[in-house]
Amino acid sequence: NHLFDRLEALLSCAGAESHLALALVEVFTGNKDTCMKVLPQHIAKIMSLVAQYGSRVPEFLDLLNTIVKVEELDLPLKRNQECIMTYLMQHRADIAQCLDQNPGVQFRLLRSGTRTPESDFMVALVDLLATCAEGENKSIESKNQSIYRVGEVLNVLTDPGISAHNKRPYARFLLWVYLNTASGLIESGAGDLPHDAAMWKLLGMWRQEFKQAASLANENPRLLLLALKSTSAVRHSNEDWQTERATQNIHDTLKYLFEGVLPVISSFFKTVYLKDQDNYPGEIEEVNRLTLAAMEFVDAVLPLLTNKKYFKYLITGATSLVSVCTLPSKDDELPLGKEFQQHMACFIDTNYGYSDPRRFAMTGKLVEQLCISNQLELRNEKERIEQEILDVKCLQLLRGAVHNEIVKQPDNVDSDEYKRRVASSRIAQVQNAVNGHQAMLKVLPNLVKPSDNIAREVLNFLAAMLYNGNADVQESMYEYFNSTREEKFFFTMHDRISMSSNSLRENRALINQQRSKIDEKMMELRSQLDLLNKDPDAAKNLRSTEQGARLLHFLEQKSKSGGGAGSHARGMHHHHHQQHQQQPISKSALFADLLPSAWRNSSNSSRKSFPDTDSRTRQDSPGSTAEVAPTGTQTLLRLNKTDIEDLATQIVMEDENLQMKDDGHIELVLRVLAFICDGQNTHLQDYLREQPDNMKSYNLVSKTVEYLSLVYISVTRSNISLVTQLIKTLLEFSSGNLKNQIVCYDSKVCDYLNYLLRSQQIYNKCDFDEEMELKTAIAELIMALIEENIRCDKDSEAAGYAQILGENSNGYSKAKPNSVVVKDTIGPEVVCQMFADFYERYHSPHLQLDKDDREDLLNVGFKYFHIFKRFQDLERGKELRLEDYLNFRPSVANLKEEICKFYESNTMSIEVLKDGNLQKVYFRVRDKKVLRQEVKDEFKYEVDRSSAANKLRDFCDWLKEIINDIQWQKRVLSSRVGAFFVHGWKAFNMACILLSLIICCIVLATWKASNDAGNPIPIRPKPYSTAVLVLGIAHNIFSLFVLISYFLCNKPYVPTREKVNAYWW
Repeated sequence: NHLFDRLEALLSCAGAESHLALALVEVFTGNKDTCMKVLPQHIAKIMSLVAQYGSRVPEFLDLLNTIVKVEELDLPLKRNQECIMTYLMQHRADIAQCLDQNPGVQFRLLRSGTRTPESDFMVALVDLLATCAEGENKSIESKNQSIYRVGEVLNVLTDPGISAHNKRPYARFLLWVYLNTASGLIESGAGDLPHDAAMWKLLGMWRQEFKQAASLANENPRLLLLALKSTSAVRHSNEDWQTERATQNIHDTLKYLFEGVLPVISSFFKTVYLKDQDNYPGEIEEVNRLTLAAMEFVDAVLPLLTNKKYFKYLITGATSLVSVCTLPSKDDELPLGKEFQQHMACFIDTNYGYSDPRRFAMTGKLVEQLCISNQLELRNEKERIEQEILDVKCLQLLRGAVHNEIVKQPDNVDSDEYKRRVASSRIAQVQNAVNGHQAMLKVLPNLVKPSDNIAREVLNFLAAMLYNGNADVQESMYEYFNSTREEKFFFTMHDRISMSSNSLRENRALINQQRSKIDEKMMELRSQLDLLNKDPDAAKNLRSTEQGARLLHFLEQKSKSGGGAGSHARGMHHHHHQQHQQQPISKSALFADLLPSAWRNSSNSSRKSFPDTDSRTRQDSPGSTAEVAPTGTQTLLRLNKTDIEDLATQIVMEDENLQMKDDGHIELVLRVLAFICDGQNTHLQDYLREQPDNMKSYNLVSKTVEYLSLVYISVTRSNISLVTQLIKTLLEFSSGNLKNQIVCYDSKVCDYLNYLLRSQQIYNKCDFDEEMELKTAIAELIMALIEENIRCDKDSEAAGYAQILGENSNGYSKAKPNSVVVKDTIGPEVVCQMFADFYERYHSPHLQLDKDDREDLLNVGFKYFHIFKRFQDLERGKELRLEDYLNFRPSVANLKEEICKFYESNTMSIEVLKDGNLQKVYFRVRDKKVLRQEVKDEFKYEVDRSSAANKLRDFCDWLKEIINDIQWQKRVLSSRVGAFFVHGWKAFNMACILLSLIICCIVLATWKASNDAGNPIPIRPKPYSTAVLVLGIAHNIFSLFVLISYFLCNKPYVPTREKVNAYWW
């Protein structure tokens, strides 16, 4: 205060200007009173000093920066901002010369390897402008926008030759002038920022800097801690010059990341980012990669932070990224950090094996805690919140015990039978140990609690316990339903599906309202466009209105780019409109990307837009000015209906928020229902359809099909995983359960599957893996509905369903001519189209697919081919010829014979007797040689057929041996050496026999006894003896090959003592 009272006298001193500025900086730093008491004449005097000394004393700009904002309180002072900007504009010719220079000169200053007074002055001036723009002051923003356009700022930030120290003010300038602004993006000239290539290049550079900083924090946390604690560059006198410079660069980089990068990321993804999965899928991937890098940076730096402001920047930036990323961390997320693992280790005694109940004895305490919690009567809100936190933690710990074993499964668990068996056994042991504490009886009642977090964790716990269809857990659940007459579980599951259904209906109604608003805006824009065509001078009047200003800006960008903005939007629309003309779709399908967040793969951004409108119009301008460009009549007439619709959609959607939260956790609910029925558990399948011993019964099978009827017509990339999970759940409901199949059929599930197969536009913008997963699920559900033969003489329901299937052979029901049958609803033609299309794509050289993806094409293609073979079996009175259905496309018609031969030659079938009915099952055979003829012959002649029991017992034993032999053959044939010996077994045998014959003939022809009776060696001419020697060696080699091939074909093993004793005794 003593120095502030003498401020005028101090500002009049001459001779030590740099030190004077530094001293006055300390007067105002963190002192709100002095900052608010400063007078305009003081600011004018300081500004005159800046104009007088310029780059020789850049510290005066730092002084103004401390006056304009109390940094410690994060409090910008509007009066000081206005004064500084006013006097800065007055002295702009003297002060801002560096900003008005040629861009090349500016870049040379910023790229300088060492900090010069000129570069420091320029950077400090940009930092002062950014600080003056804080607080969303429209007047100051417009002045700053006239100094730097958004494209010029991005050019500086994306230049790899500019240091982090020089980039930080430009990042703050971008934040306060173009992102956190009082005006909209269009008015500021940053309308194309959401999808600007330079912006996304900058985000990619920031991702790399996050990774480098995280790596440094992990390798040398002490150095990073020193850099974080310091307020200026870290310097140590005992260090050499290179180490000192490296330490300074670390300090500058961290300051840039915390004060520049993280606030920009937070603002960009909260207010600017427009998620468009269809047209900009690369941006989605970049957001996911940036999120992973940012979270890695958070994990590394967070323990070292001591600055509260930096902590706020870090959490805010990370939260904004997590809210918009599409990483798989939805309803089943677990805090699998070090602290959580240590907490979970308290309940698992690793001194005992997995099969020992004492290993998981302490988990019973968690189950008891949940049981007690369900019986508590909480009196106030504080107790309820504390108990909810405790219950969630207990459920997460229980689930974590199973989850840790699930994630330990090797990558090749599906191809390696032994590893799969070991991993499944280990998971089942943990599940059974937890279930041994009556987990189902004590945990399930918590599902009906009003807390959404507890309900979600209970569902996740059920999914973990039922993983792989654990029969013991399923039995415990069934006993729980029967013993308690539990209705709340079914009511809760039914209610959550209904909740999601209602959310979907409401959002569709909201989308229709938005469509009406867009139509109204289009009419208003047309009238304004007509006015501009008639009277070009009307632009001045339109500029006064926001809508008119946006129209003029759109026209300006169109004229600047030579029709680029509009033509680009039309070009993007053209492909989309072609699809609409080829196959009409409903409005709900056209705007399906606006579905709630549960169908959008964890999309929580605060702004949404139509996929083909707003996001495209934002690509037009490369950073525009505030003036209106001349707009001729010819340019105005170029605007077509698509351009007007783009602009109308943008105006409406910027003022509306279609984001809706789905509280039903629908995908998690469906996954739990599928796990409940996994393994064709008939009791639970029936119980989910009907609860006969309860007061009120809930048909969850029909409810699931009803939900499918709401979403099947609007499948997009954002909700295709939900549709896939729906079909997988219906598959588990229907597998081997006749009554559930009838419910599915009566609910018209075949119509929905038929639409999903015939509507090709669904898969145009989906990932390959998503398409394969959905089509696989559809094929498996269709096969589940038609795979079994049902006799009509056993029960009436089976007869009725056989009539639905249309089976009409002896002993089977005869379908009525007008019956709607499953195979006719699906149609053989669409099934043939599926597997023929997969075969064509498999051999297409234009598709960039790896070996595994091409194999997936064939796997799914065979599923549909087997469906067609089943259709042929059902049509016993009429022949279905495959060739008749392969003429739907000329390219397929040319390959008709090749396709038929390929699928037929790689398909085999087996007939199985089930419940007195002969069932025929088709399966793909990649290599028919793995089932050896010797094994088939032994199976035919060595099975004991003396009685039905003996035949069944021997059959089961032989099945195990045949499966093991096939697996061994696959393993041997996967090696070139093994395939050589196995495939050459017959040739080796023939060679041995032939060589033996030749050797015998030579010996007989050349045999001559020795004249000496005591000499047994015959007399043989030398050429013949050499030939016998060579042929004998070759015979021995081929004999060795026969021996090797024998052991390779018949897996050798060391017999156990029991088998040896059983053989001899």
